[in-house]
Amino acid sequence: MREAYRIHKHTISYKPPIGIPFLLAYIYIAKEKQAYQSIESKIKDSLRRLTKVKP
Repeated sequence: MREAYRIHKHTISYKPPIGIPFLLAYIYIAKEKQAYQSIESKIKDSLRRLTKVKP
């Protein structure tokens, strides 16, 4: 998960005002291990949806 986020974090275009932190957390709750490609696609999708949110 960390690697998928590290590679795709540049897609977040939101820049918070100075003094306001931007915090993001992912929690893995699957019962079994998932393939990297599956995790990466879900991380990319969540980052894409996050950039569409207006503050």
